[in-house]
Amino acid sequence: MVLGNLPAGLADWAANLDSAPALEEDHLKVFLLAYRVEEKSPRTLQWVWEAVTDFDRFLKGQQLPRESKAIKSLHIRLYLAHLQERGLAPSTRNNRYRALHLFFKWLVGEGPIEKTPFANISPPRVPRTLVPIFTREHIDSLLALCPPTTFLVTRDRALVFILLGTGIRLEEATRLRLGDVDLAHECVRVIGKGAKERKVYLSKVILKALLRYMAFRKPEPEALWLSEERRPLTKRGIQQILRKLGRRSGVTGVRVSAHTFRHTFAVNFLRAGGTLRHLQEVLGHANMDALEFYLRMVDNEDAMEAHKHLDPLAKMGVS
Repeated sequence: MVLGNLPAGLADWAANLDSAPALEEDHLKVFLLAYRVEEKSPRTLQWVWEAVTDFDRFLKGQQLPRESKAIKSLHIRLYLAHLQERGLAPSTRNNRYRALHLFFKWLVGEGPIEKTPFANISPPRVPRTLVPIFTREHIDSLLALCPPTTFLVTRDRALVFILLGTGIRLEEATRLRLGDVDLAHECVRVIGKGAKERKVYLSKVILKALLRYMAFRKPEPEALWLSEERRPLTKRGIQQILRKLGRRSGVTGVRVSAHTFRHTFAVNFLRAGGTLRHLQEVLGHANMDALEFYLRMVDNEDAMEAHKHLDPLAKMGVS
């Protein structure tokens, strides 16, 4: 079965489709095709492919049945235990669980199997740790490296401002086009997960940085972010820019990445009085679950500040 032109980002493994795992080879191919038609992200497709391939490799190594109808809850539990024994991080084990669960749920919907082997299995727990975010000093250090004087530094400055001031994802920033920036209405059109479109407000500070950057570039190509050679930047290219800024700025204690900018935006949005519902819309989240994490970060810091001012020991006269 030939899937045709797969989305960008799948090239590394698309060539292996004709050697798919024995775990219902045709079913996996049809699953990938169905999700491609639904315009799921290349990352989601690769995520499921890798999980199914790894699961099939485990079944083969343990001489367990590899046909979907023969897979039982016990086999899933054995695989999850195997992942734990391999020392994989809780987040990785959780991702493998969710990818396989998605595939088997699809098999039930399509008819090859009557019920999923995941019915009574809970996903591996992922500890929710507080993620360090940028301080004002961090941001000042990064912007100090981006005075609006040349093409590259105006680009980097605009990139920092748009990530910090909108909280958009790395992939969303990479896909931005010149035509997505609406100067008149002070917003940007963002294509999020599942090809869902939303508009995000651009403050005057962001618009000023974008206009300075645009003054150094021609209308072509249409991609918003360009390399030194005036070619569209890839996701990896933007990551390299941010890592380089992090190294040169001397920022420590926090990773300079689009994800950190997103966390920083979310926390400061809530600190400024924004609601969870509005934050959900701005960030493009499908549900509210992930937002509780940001609220916890704000509550934790507020509690520490209140503790600092109350200082129970001082009120007790302890010194």
